[in-house]
Order: sequence, then structure tokens, then C-alpha cells
Amino acid sequence: MILSMNFQIQLACVGFFLGVVGAFVYDIIRIIRLYIVHSKFVEYLEDYLFWVIYGLVVFLCCLKVNYGEIRPFFLISLFLAMIIYYFFATHWLLKINNFEERH
Repeated sequence: MILSMNFQIQLACVGFFLGVVGAFVYDIIRIIRLYIVHSKFVEYLEDYLFWVIYGLVVFLCCLKVNYGEIRPFFLISLFLAMIIYYFFATHWLLKINNFEERH
């Protein structure tokens, strides 16, 4: 299926949005770990559940928005958003919660 340039840009924006939301939710999980100490096994389980649920959400968004077709530019924008969020926003969010002072 050939997509118009406008629709491709919209898909890339959806991917970017999902990437930022996923990175933000993962930071929230990291902050919760700061206040509630977990064993390594529970942390691994939390990570596993996060990625399974997040992968399902991304797939369902692809299904809804793009009829289940996963396009490379969608995934690139998703991962690019996570990387940008990690390098620019994570530091500020964790600094607000005094993460750096405790570790």
C-alpha cells in the first residue's frame, strides 16, 4: 500500500509520540524503584512486563493507525524519540526527584 507523504509524516509523529510516552513511563518506573526498594528479580519482572505491555500498545497503535503494517520510519521515529528523551529529559525528571543525590 502506497502512503501519501502527509500520512507518512503523521505515522512518524505517532511513532515519536509513542516513543516519548514509553520513555516517560519507564522513567516513572525508575522513580518508583527509587522510593520502593525491590529485589533484582522483581526489577527484571517489572522490566519484562513493561516491555511486553509497551510492545503490545505499539502493535495495537500500528494496527489501528496503519492497518497493522509496521513501517521502518515508524520504528525509527519511535526509537529516535526514546533516545532524544533519554539524553535530554531523563536527567531533568530524575533531578527533580533527587535521584542523583541518592545514588
